[in-house]
Amino acid sequence: MFYPPQIAIALSKSVINTWFDQVFYDVCCVTDAEQKLLPPLGPQPLLFCVPPTGRGELTCHQSVADLKASPNRPRVFALAGAVSASLGGVAFGRNLADALEQPVCVILPGTAPGGWADQWGFFPDWSTALEKGPNDAGVLLQIVRDPEFEVTHLAGHSKGCLGLSEALMELERCGWRDGFKPAVLTLGGVVPLPARVGPTHQLLGDFDWLGSLNSRLDLDHQRVPGSGHHLNRQLPFHLDVGQVVRDLALPA
Repeated sequence: MFYPPQIAIALSKSVINTWFDQVFYDVCCVTDAEQKLLPPLGPQPLLFCVPPTGRGELTCHQSVADLKASPNRPRVFALAGAVSASLGGVAFGRNLADALEQPVCVILPGTAPGGWADQWGFFPDWSTALEKGPNDAGVLLQIVRDPEFEVTHLAGHSKGCLGLSEALMELERCGWRDGFKPAVLTLGGVVPLPARVGPTHQLLGDFDWLGSLNSRLDLDHQRVPGSGHHLNRQLPFHLDVGQVVRDLALPA
């Protein structure tokens, strides 16, 4: 049963979570029509297939099995940061899709951890029903272990870099796929990665104190001049995902 104070806290969390997505991500690349169709995140992870701008419709999948049944499986997979609304993750996917000129599947976790509102400490989470939400890294692990998926690129931003590392390191422990050499891109987080992956680019903005605090700075990485942690091109000191990908000339 929900009481008035709990309802007020839940609504406040929703506002804070959506606001953080709009600040940290390049949400202007998602059209108003697309934004109206985005479902809210629930207790289970969602997999959004994001096409390049103007080249198809967004599709949302409830599971890896649902994605496998799709006639057009993406080859690029990404984990966003600590989003608690669909908008931020889809915007990250759109930036990548436009730069790579192909669809991108963004895996978003369940909402149980509380999203930006709890992670940044604005409101305490008084609910004991959900201790920890489903793990987007676990979903990615299912995909990279499955030979039916052709995975050519993997990308992560912020907390998503840690999930990407977790999935790949676990894949190495449980058995690497023959011929599996995806290009890997991390933005706002420098993390351990298996030596077996393909071309690797780990980038941090010059002003990215948050990413630096959560990174292995002893590992090889590149600094992006004049950039911070956020990807919102409408704000100063942003990290421009599309420009970074084009400058790196990642293979298609």
